[in-house]
Amino acid sequence: MIIETTIQVLQKRRQELISKQDSLSKKRWNYEYKKRLKEIDYLINVCNDKNWLVNPSERELLIIFFKFFRDNGEANIGMTIEQFVDGFLSQYVC
Repeated sequence: MIIETTIQVLQKRRQELISKQDSLSKKRWNYEYKKRLKEIDYLINVCNDKNWLVNPSERELLIIFFKFFRDNGEANIGMTIEQFVDGFLSQYVC
């Protein structure tokens, strides 16, 4: 199943991030890596929810987002993830 493979990849990435904690300064860990770890944990939780893609409108929105990311990601390379998602939502949802 694709979801199981995705969870395995995310768990591997989570372990990689945790293994770097000792080698990084506390400031860098808290600023950069802790945020990434939080995002990975969120994605793992979403993948564990087997019903998250049952709703067709959620699936379609996810497909539209990745097309938006593909087409606009490089042009907006300096944006944070939050800014990029807000830009997408303001254009396609609100």
